[in-house]
Amino acid sequence: MIWDLAGQDQFERLWPDYLTDSRAGIIVYDITNRESFEHVKKWYDIVIKVALPHIVLILIGNKVDLNDSRVVSTEEGMDLAKDLGIYYLETSAKTNENINDVFEWIALQIINLNIEEAKDVLFDKQIEEGSTFIISSPQLKILNQYFTKQLEYCIGKSDTKEIVRYLDILKAIEKNKL
Repeated sequence: MIWDLAGQDQFERLWPDYLTDSRAGIIVYDITNRESFEHVKKWYDIVIKVALPHIVLILIGNKVDLNDSRVVSTEEGMDLAKDLGIYYLETSAKTNENINDVFEWIALQIINLNIEEAKDVLFDKQIEEGSTFIISSPQLKILNQYFTKQLEYCIGKSDTKEIVRYLDILKAIEKNKL
């Protein structure tokens, strides 16, 4: 379910009710409005306070179709996202620029969290016990596509290295070396 909580102060008291137990969040500011950018940290703090511990968050600089009226630079948005430890993307709701990418990135991150949770619960114990896993060609193809797509969203070198490591493991599996 998607909630648009609006950034206006009159709705602020409602935010915690809607944010509790959220798996993902999109914090949006208007690149033509400095005040909306200056509220991002406050919105972020509210989300972190009431949402699930591993909530997937992305910061969006919206209205890139109005680039001539821009008052918040791309670098400022990226720097803030980096400080908050979240991903950054610029969009235009009017022209649909990068809108699909936002939801695709969120979906991939939620899938990744689910994989990590399952791995922590099930696989570590089975691997310790020397279990054998069988993976089909279609499953291998899906995993390759998933991790290749993840590379498009990597921000830092450590993220990229981890994804490349997974892709290398999949290549070795494909060649029957593992």
